[in-house]
Amino acid sequence: MQQCVFTSTISPKLLATCTTVIIAFIAAGVGADHTLAQESLDVFRGGSSNNTWTYYEGTSNALYHHFSREVYEYLEKREREIKQIHTEQGFLNWQEDRRQVLHDLVGRFPERTPLNPQVTGTVQRDGFQVQNILFESMPGYRVTSSLFVPDSAVESPAPAILYVSGHTTDAYRHEPYQHLILNLVEKGFVVFAIDPVGQGERLEYLDPETGGSTAGGPTAEHAMPGAQAFISGSSLARYMIWDGIRAVDYLLTRSEVDPARIGITGMSGGGTQAAYIAAFDDRIHAAAPSNYITSFTRLFQTIGPQDSEQNFLHGIRHGIDHGDLLAVRAPAPTLVLSTTNDFFSIQGAAETTAEVKSLYSILDSENNFEWVYDEGGHTVTRQNREAIYRFFQEHLNLPGDPADQDVQILDGADLQVTETGHVALLEGGRTTSEINREESEQLTERLVTSRSGEDVRKHIDRVKMEARRLSGYQEPRTTLAPLFTGQITREGYTIEKYLADGEGKYALPFLLLRPDQPNGEGVLYLHADGKSAEMGERGDLEWLVSRGYTVLVPDLIGVGEALSDRLRAVWRAGVQIGRSITGVQAADLVSLQRWFRLFGEVIRVHAISVGDISPTLMHAALFEPTFESLLMVEPLVSWRDLVDRKEYRPELITWSVPAALTSYDLPDLVLGAAPVRTALVNPLRADGEPAGNEMLERDYGTVQNYFRELDHSENFAIETVDRNDRDALFGRWFK
Repeated sequence: MQQCVFTSTISPKLLATCTTVIIAFIAAGVGADHTLAQESLDVFRGGSSNNTWTYYEGTSNALYHHFSREVYEYLEKREREIKQIHTEQGFLNWQEDRRQVLHDLVGRFPERTPLNPQVTGTVQRDGFQVQNILFESMPGYRVTSSLFVPDSAVESPAPAILYVSGHTTDAYRHEPYQHLILNLVEKGFVVFAIDPVGQGERLEYLDPETGGSTAGGPTAEHAMPGAQAFISGSSLARYMIWDGIRAVDYLLTRSEVDPARIGITGMSGGGTQAAYIAAFDDRIHAAAPSNYITSFTRLFQTIGPQDSEQNFLHGIRHGIDHGDLLAVRAPAPTLVLSTTNDFFSIQGAAETTAEVKSLYSILDSENNFEWVYDEGGHTVTRQNREAIYRFFQEHLNLPGDPADQDVQILDGADLQVTETGHVALLEGGRTTSEINREESEQLTERLVTSRSGEDVRKHIDRVKMEARRLSGYQEPRTTLAPLFTGQITREGYTIEKYLADGEGKYALPFLLLRPDQPNGEGVLYLHADGKSAEMGERGDLEWLVSRGYTVLVPDLIGVGEALSDRLRAVWRAGVQIGRSITGVQAADLVSLQRWFRLFGEVIRVHAISVGDISPTLMHAALFEPTFESLLMVEPLVSWRDLVDRKEYRPELITWSVPAALTSYDLPDLVLGAAPVRTALVNPLRADGEPAGNEMLERDYGTVQNYFRELDHSENFAIETVDRNDRDALFGRWFK
């Protein structure tokens, strides 16, 4: 008998031999506990609390930590570069570079078009007037707002503050926000408060019956169009920054406003907007972002990357941190406000403000930069409010008492801009999703043209290169050496359990279904719900193994036992560093396929994907063209449809690649795998409904033509079958 010693360098063929020996011992009853073994298909736990791989505990956050390590590397590089800045010219060169990088990341802003402002209502109060205003930052893209004008400003132009709101449903009408606004007005400032998209009167996913959001609130209102923008190579930040820039444009049309004395403030999501808008618009003389500024290092160590608009596409990869938003303004006056118990790390705020203060000092303008913090949670405390008043009084030249005063909060109806309270009910309006779709049409039509052009090979070569780059795919560096962790015996086959190292510091649990009479063919089977989804009697896997196929069923990172608790945060981390969950999964899948092909019983490897995980298989097949056939069941038809459709299934986002549509779509991946036998079974739209013939012809007509040109038209099919009829589902491809 060959001795079986499991080491980190065991070969797949030796593993097959050793596994056979182990099975023989178990079948003979040597050390076997069938009852325990059959309790669970889990690999990490092995079916018993006494058979747990504690080394791999914490897998639920493993992918998050994997991406975070890359984040820290980029930020450490940035920190080293800043420490080399010692002269004024050195700082100015760095500052100009950072400005350019920020503009490149956000992308080209739209052209300035008429604002078409309308004053829809006026409210007079003791000492000031409120004008409710509707304007268009882009044609049809309506912004609801209120201009608070002190009586004194009518006689002599006054400084103006642009107020941007955090994540509250009612936006600036929120009582704590009104309190600060009205105190500024009492002190003589004109205040212009605008609704962020998805908040106040700008809900884009409006339920007309309830007046609420069908998406689920401000964060979801931002996430839905924000993800679409990322896939198209844009960002929600671009829309919000542009709203702020156009709000300043409007302020400059008002005779009550001194154009040389404009400030901006806001807390939480409003702090984000305040920092962003002030970094991009140098007409803002003084900026006071509150309860947002920290550092990406501390953010990733704590709550992780937040809403769509708080992330720049590939921002961290290009060395952008919170401090850059402040330092590009130097020597313009800037005040950062924090609280000690906020979920935005106070340690990060301390480190960032110290860094920015040192950069201001290079310009001898350290007095123009200030950090104020107070004890409290996620709120603007009285001390911090008074710091804001004092800051604007000093730097916008309006002396006065900075004390916080009791004010009479206005009723919500007093600040209602539209008749119904919703711009979505006005005719002729456009949503963020619609504008992004319009801008993306050029990208998607260019892909269709390139896909059907004379030089398809050149297009495919470009797709392979760009898919690697944008998905963040990293070529596997080592051969897998799986750990054998347990086994279950079933009639006609055995289920073996394994753990293998993934791309990062995490394990890939997988099952190997070995028929008693193998036919030499292997199937790599992926299911979006994990490896256990089709393990029941008469399921997909038993159909395959009963016909002699050896089946490898993994839980790729983010799925099943390897499910991440923070997939959306992981996806946003990928947005920042140019990686994707799909790219990592594709690399791990390629590793598994290479090992499987060397397995003693397998000559050829086929692949099946079921559900949302199909983009992972498509990428792997493009990068590793050694699959015998590809069968994708209920795949998303295209990312184009995901971007085109306002209402879509949010879970699809974690399987998408940021900026993909700038270079490729899912049909391009299928095209690149040709002439491998490929079938799309029951393809779906992004809302979960079946894709119609017109859509399929649009997205895959050129793919079918290419297979035909290769004289392999029989190798590509789009089919509609009964999902529960395995003979119809698999029969054509697996005999």
